[in-house]
Amino acid sequence: MEHQIDLAAARHFLALIGKNGDARFRAFAHKSAPPERKKSSARKFGRDKDALLQAHEAGLDIYVVINSGGDTKSSITHCVGYFAEFDGMEEAEQHDILFKQDLMPEPSVVVRTGGSSLHAYWLLSEPLTDTAQWQADMKRLAAHLGSDPSINDPSRVMRLPGCWYMDGEGKPVAQVEIIHESAARYTRDDIVRRLPEPEPSTTTPAADAVREPSSDRTASRALDLLRRIPSRTPGSNTRPQYLKLLWALAHILGPERAGAAMAMHSTEWAAEEDLVDKAKEANGEVHDGSFFELAREVWGIEGYGTDWIKEQLQECLAESLSPGQMAVEVARIAAEAEVHGAAVEKILAGLTADQTEAEAAEDITAVISQADAAAAQVETIRLEQYLPADITGALHTFKQGIPYQDLTLLFAQLVMASSCLKLGTRINGNPFTDWEVPLNLYGIDVGPSGAKKSPLVKAIFTKPSEEIRDQLSRVNTDRFEAWEEECKTKKQNKPLRPTALLHTTNDYTAEALSDQLAAHEGNGMALLVLRDEVAALFDSFGKYRQGGKGTGGDEQQLLEIFDGEGFNSIRCSKGRTYNRCHVSLYGGIQDDVLRRLIASGDANGKWARCIFVPLPEMTYQLPTVTPEGRQQRRDAERTLKSIATALWQEAPRTYELDDEGINLLSQYDHLCQQERNEATLNAVKALKNKSPGKALRIAGLLHILHCQQNGQFLIDVPVARLSEAILLVNTLDNWTAAFHATAQLEKHAADAINDRQRILRRIHEVAGRSKGPVSWKVIRQGLKGAEKKGITAALAKVMLQQLHDMAIGQLGEGKRGGITYQALAPFPD
Repeated sequence: MEHQIDLAAARHFLALIGKNGDARFRAFAHKSAPPERKKSSARKFGRDKDALLQAHEAGLDIYVVINSGGDTKSSITHCVGYFAEFDGMEEAEQHDILFKQDLMPEPSVVVRTGGSSLHAYWLLSEPLTDTAQWQADMKRLAAHLGSDPSINDPSRVMRLPGCWYMDGEGKPVAQVEIIHESAARYTRDDIVRRLPEPEPSTTTPAADAVREPSSDRTASRALDLLRRIPSRTPGSNTRPQYLKLLWALAHILGPERAGAAMAMHSTEWAAEEDLVDKAKEANGEVHDGSFFELAREVWGIEGYGTDWIKEQLQECLAESLSPGQMAVEVARIAAEAEVHGAAVEKILAGLTADQTEAEAAEDITAVISQADAAAAQVETIRLEQYLPADITGALHTFKQGIPYQDLTLLFAQLVMASSCLKLGTRINGNPFTDWEVPLNLYGIDVGPSGAKKSPLVKAIFTKPSEEIRDQLSRVNTDRFEAWEEECKTKKQNKPLRPTALLHTTNDYTAEALSDQLAAHEGNGMALLVLRDEVAALFDSFGKYRQGGKGTGGDEQQLLEIFDGEGFNSIRCSKGRTYNRCHVSLYGGIQDDVLRRLIASGDANGKWARCIFVPLPEMTYQLPTVTPEGRQQRRDAERTLKSIATALWQEAPRTYELDDEGINLLSQYDHLCQQERNEATLNAVKALKNKSPGKALRIAGLLHILHCQQNGQFLIDVPVARLSEAILLVNTLDNWTAAFHATAQLEKHAADAINDRQRILRRIHEVAGRSKGPVSWKVIRQGLKGAEKKGITAALAKVMLQQLHDMAIGQLGEGKRGGITYQALAPFPD
């Protein structure tokens, strides 16, 4: 589309009304669009740039919920300001009302919609939490200004600046723009003191429930119906009927509009008589219903069938009416359609369920698309892009045994390299802010049970660290023997038994880890926490929060040591203290277990500190063994062992980014802050907070591995290493964000999405047993009990659509409008 959204203008307006990643949007076809287009195109979404652009490409008008908390009346918690919309008057007249008649203080913002109206906003310095009071104030404001009286629902949507006003054909007419902005912010008292006191209500609740229908809504229906009535031909003896029709129309539209509409409808009649004058002769007893009764009784045109009722209710749903407003509309629709109110309510219940299901399907589709895009990005990572040739060759040799993804091997190697560095090995990302971090990592492989994590640990960690562990064993023996000798010379005040120095531990308590890190600090050593399954470690955090055993230090300790923080405890007699540490973590966790653990979010950022790496389920055949293959494997093991030993022997250094790297990290940090603000999940906000620090660590580790191969450890880290690290972090952030999004779904639905390839195959297989189209009910009956879990109607629609998009089946519509599916080709292997 030639006319693009001004995203900067949209973001600016959202900032003005206090949106911080929580904006909710609606998109509708123009009110003059055909009913089928209005029905099929309406949508709502959160702060999602892709969804916004898709709505724009579809030719929809885009609106934003102004107040905060949600997108329904009941979910709104904070009203950020007062606003008004003017229709049916020239812009100059609207401008006079806002700025020259001293009716209100200066608006904070005025928006030109691109149609004929202005939107004025008086933003509050403190949002109003009493939504009922706010709604009452809004009604008084509309009466005071003569603006649209329907603008008072707390969840009201208004046009979004930067987007385009679309016509009935979905073509852009004019861009919505801010034409006035001031720094003025007001209290409620500043606003309401300008408003006249509300008049006492003269209607009872019962009378209000049956009040006259909206003239705009009735007028639109009347004009639609008029187009279906044949035009009048003079001399056909039909003048009395058409005159009654004109008068009935005048009661709805007023004589001027009614006469003009009838003149366009019956041009030959208009050539003989002034239909505006005739419309002014309307009998005052004629009422709205007469127009529709005449259309039905004289011309046999029925405007109130089931399709009409559905159309009316869908318009009401699109406008997010309150329960009270919806009840009024249901009563009106039932009266005009001459059906029982219960019948309309039943149709409304069905449409509401359809809308809920459609929204759920949209959410599921978005999650699946996000997960698929992230998985595809993971597949693009290649070892050769990041690691020196000798390490890359060794890791490719291990892939001949078990076909791990390159990304899985890469991060395992980075964590292993981190564990071999001396305490005090750090990297500085900005000398002006002294942004400095240790070169440690928390890496966790995420995959199903049986994903072959143990061979990976053995190849990357256990065997390469053999020489390091042998050296520490000898050191520990010497330290213990020296301690024994010293004890022999003292009868009192004997020295404490020395803590054994370790390269790796797989189990600990908070107290034991403190002792270990104190000992390691004295010897300048790092520590690797290596666990085949880390679920038990994370589960222990939950036990503390629920009041179980433990001091509560386990979780806090793991958070603090990530940044190399010191520790000082006086809770026991001997005390424990260390000033700095270097701890890396590596392990695996089952994906369904991780979804359970992260479902509650990430309030303190513990998940954000971890780098989650996908470890997919694999089917493979073990390779045949040849003498050449055996030698290649031994050479690979020798390479990784020599690298680990060489890193272990290097003195600690503080590495620094070069000037280009400092600038790149600054830009990346700012981008992460923006993405954090736009994120809707708190866990993703926490993730983006930690992304720059993780990229800085990875850049340092990649640099050290290249230095080791080149035989020279240079202090300056080139910008290329940081660029590589940022790409890695972004890839895994996207995968982790998709995992968080999936975890927000109901458990069985999340499991079904994770296992959807198998489920798609089974759905296609069951459908293929029939020669023709089959309903979802039939397909569901053909699935086994466990296979049905989590497959809601919304998820079923998404999966059937995926099969259709794969071109192996065809979607259709059943006799009653339900979805059907016909398998046409085999499921691909």
